[in-house]
Amino acid sequence: MIVTLIGMMGSGKSTVGRLIAEILDYKFYDTDSLIVKKSGREINDIFRINGEEYFRNLEKEIIIDLYNQNADMVVATGGGAILSEINRNIILSNSRVYWLNIEAEKLADRLYKNEERPLINDYKNEREELINHLDKILDDRIEYYQIGQEIDGDRKPSEIAREIINDIRGEVDIIE
Repeated sequence: MIVTLIGMMGSGKSTVGRLIAEILDYKFYDTDSLIVKKSGREINDIFRINGEEYFRNLEKEIIIDLYNQNADMVVATGGGAILSEINRNIILSNSRVYWLNIEAEKLADRLYKNEERPLINDYKNEREELINHLDKILDDRIEYYQIGQEIDGDRKPSEIAREIINDIRGEVDIIE
């Protein structure tokens, strides 16, 4: 089984994904980390030098490769991975999808003190502008995020992981 976590940057997909993978003894993959490994460059550098379109093409290649594997895994996608119809179709056809939803204000608190992210670098010094920018990104993406089962992302990672694992086990128990 493949479990896919989608949602905004900073929503906790990687942290929660690692916990789920550890508990279920699944492999864990973070698509952004795989892009860095494949390209040999940081995400910010890819955006700055090659642009977002180039990044999205790398992301698509990674997703195609990942979902062609026949393995139990948890995949934490980049925040914009679901913008691509190809990615959405692959993810929906091959995995159980969970959307870690969190308000823009809470995201801003997390991202404000976090590493650089290419889509918010221009807003890092003004919290209110950052919140407005995150709200706009969320508004633009919400219809795509709604392909996943909505999970409240404003909790401890262990609580979120437990909710998802309970849901997965409940589904598996019914099938067996």
